[in-house]
Amino acid sequence: MLQEISLAGKTALVTGGATGIGFAIAEEMADAGAHVVIVGRREEKLKEAAEKLGDKCSWYKFDVTETEKHAEFIQMLEDQAPLDILVNTAGINNKKDYFDFTAEEFDEIVATQAKAPFMLSQEVARHMKERKKGCIILISSLASILGMHEIQAYTVCKSGMKGLARSLARDLG
Repeated sequence: MLQEISLAGKTALVTGGATGIGFAIAEEMADAGAHVVIVGRREEKLKEAAEKLGDKCSWYKFDVTETEKHAEFIQMLEDQAPLDILVNTAGINNKKDYFDFTAEEFDEIVATQAKAPFMLSQEVARHMKERKKGCIILISSLASILGMHEIQAYTVCKSGMKGLARSLARDLG
């Protein structure tokens, strides 16, 4: 990467950091000097990603949908090093016809891509607010603008991330 910024001395938590966009973001942040903490549900993928990222990475098997565990988990991380950056990239999708979606399938997508980032950001922001610094990144999608075929539940969540980002910018500064 052409290094335009330095994240030396910073700690970044990247949800869904073992694969896809999450891994790419974690890789760029590590290249910029940050210590990157990646979390996800698939231990093998986390191990593979951590090996690629090297000594600037630690990993934890953690399901972001288990919101009742957020406070304890974030406190454990904060006790090791203050979190400077949170990147919410964990996500799932279920591409199917709108009329075939069940309430359970919808709830699973919302739990991962709307409720989890909302609640995890809230927990991390508590610590950032005390320090009067920090950065929370929420990942949206072109689907929130264009509307795309057979991903309505995903689109609902990604549209929500845009609104949440605007609201947090106002509330947290």
